[in-house]
Amino acid sequence: MSVTAALAPRAQVLINHKPFQLMHWLESITVSETLDAISMFTLKFAELSLTTAHQVWLSPENFLTFDIGTQVQIQMGFGNALEPLIIGEITALEPDFTDQTANLTVRGHDLRHRLSRGSKNRVFSNKTDSDIAQAIALEHNLMTKIEPTKTQLDYIRQTWQTDLAFLQARANQIGYEMGMDLQTFYFRPRQFKKSKQFTLDLVRDHLTLSLRISTMNQVGAVEVRGWNATQNEPFLGRASAGSEGSTMGGTLTGTQQSVQKFGSTTQVLPDQEVSSQEEADQAAQNYLNQISLDYLSVDGSCSGYPKMRPGTVIELTGIGSRFNGLYYVNRADHTLSQSAGYTTSFSLKRNAV
Repeated sequence: MSVTAALAPRAQVLINHKPFQLMHWLESITVSETLDAISMFTLKFAELSLTTAHQVWLSPENFLTFDIGTQVQIQMGFGNALEPLIIGEITALEPDFTDQTANLTVRGHDLRHRLSRGSKNRVFSNKTDSDIAQAIALEHNLMTKIEPTKTQLDYIRQTWQTDLAFLQARANQIGYEMGMDLQTFYFRPRQFKKSKQFTLDLVRDHLTLSLRISTMNQVGAVEVRGWNATQNEPFLGRASAGSEGSTMGGTLTGTQQSVQKFGSTTQVLPDQEVSSQEEADQAAQNYLNQISLDYLSVDGSCSGYPKMRPGTVIELTGIGSRFNGLYYVNRADHTLSQSAGYTTSFSLKRNAV
């Protein structure tokens, strides 16, 4: 392989495990991933004549290539160094016609879309959150990688919620995140305290960055209040500024700066479903951690970088000592198009400067 070919951006699309043979007719391929949301892919065909469209996707035998529910895997990278970004299922088809052309956009989502269909009303008793996540994932025939949680819940109700909304609410309360690693459903603690996976430099990596620091939703403390039916008294969990556990290379968290500049304030979360003091304390701490990550946000873009994935800690350099440091990837959109090549746009979060 020539040096030029080895550096050329490339994608591969697998349809039901088989390589799609008409890649040259695809105008663009996009994979969009966001923490706490179902990942999506889009395949957009270039403008085709009616005759060509029949040869590519419009005839009955070719159209079934992109039938609803068909499994799609998308890989992106350079040369032969391709990274698998998503395995999902086709959920929507969008044909457009004129009297001379027929175009198609194919959309799909990762396998979590199965959890978003239909609402349920049920009770889980004497289960941990990881037990519940495991049970729900298996109901939808998903492979799992679930990190155990310790607290056994006496009673928790799923009240006319989708499985996705219910598990997301539980994950938020206990400081967990959930997503898909290709075909494997994961349920794990938020990863913002982890070590960096890679470093991007403003100049070397030709970054475009827009940063924003805001203390508008930062508070000095969080209180979670629930009811102890056994003792007939409230649970009161509390977490205060400075207890986030990681400053991601900074020195002052957003909650701490809010207290210094505007005084101590408390965010109260009443009527929470907590069954123990430990759970109330944990919920308060997790909510404080969550809002602290909104202190410094970054929207940016770079040339294609397939290792940019939500739930990853990265390092930014070249933007001054105040802003150099670790960031948590919240969103990554990978797009390969005939006109613009391979680009990655992203959003990052940080809780301190």
